[in-house]
Amino acid sequence: MKTTQGYYVDVVNSEISSAYIAFDTHIRSIDRLPDAPDVYILPGLVDAHVHIESSMLTPSEFAGLDIQHGALAAVCDPHELANVLGNAGIDFILEDAARISLCFFSEHLFLFLLLCSNQQKLV
Repeated sequence: MKTTQGYYVDVVNSEISSAYIAFDTHIRSIDRLPDAPDVYILPGLVDAHVHIESSMLTPSEFAGLDIQHGALAAVCDPHELANVLGNAGIDFILEDAARISLCFFSEHLFLFLLLCSNQQKLV
């Protein structure tokens, strides 16, 4: 079990309060504190629609930058890459995205949700 303290941002109840949080793979408890360190604890953001190829970066490079801005997931639409490179472009983006490690409660958590898969390629 790990713990952390800070200002807990409760997006459901629209509140920010000092809290002590215990967690492992899930949050196990949230206890309010009278004061906390100057750190904010909030849910990760989802980059809801992105064309990675327009950023001129590979998925793994894009992930490293997106994480720094609070995004833990990205919904990617690689149709531009598919239009230019076809199946080879989709294969490239899937292979590069697979190199990204998934570690819970780590700065390396990043998940690519693609609108296509190896079984259903866009041409």
